[in-house]
Amino acid sequence: MERKSIITPRQQRLIASLLTERSQMQACKAAEVSASCFYRWLREDPAFVDALTTAQRETSAIVAGVIRRLACIAPKAINALEDALDDPLAKPGERTQAANVALTRLADLREKIEFDERMVEIEKRLDEYKK
Repeated sequence: MERKSIITPRQQRLIASLLTERSQMQACKAAEVSASCFYRWLREDPAFVDALTTAQRETSAIVAGVIRRLACIAPKAINALEDALDDPLAKPGERTQAANVALTRLADLREKIEFDERMVEIEKRLDEYKK
């Protein structure tokens, strides 16, 4: 099969969905692409595989950079939240807001970790299809 250099708009939509949806099946549904079509592209369309791999690497690099920056300020942020939670003069609403921020950020971090794990799994599968 001759190697194409561009991908179709449907393939672009699927790649965008694969980077944001929780699973490959949800991504296929969101992009209105059947799972069988997705797997066929993985097996038979090197341009699609290359575009997906590039998008995954770029996204992973962005996420890694954000995590590094957050890790640098995490001790200060945690201290500030702890201070707000422990401050006997703080209003209940302020303490509730501090607790909400802490729990929301924890959930966000877990989601980012799961996202990165999914990207690693997709990359492994892509490598298997390339062989």
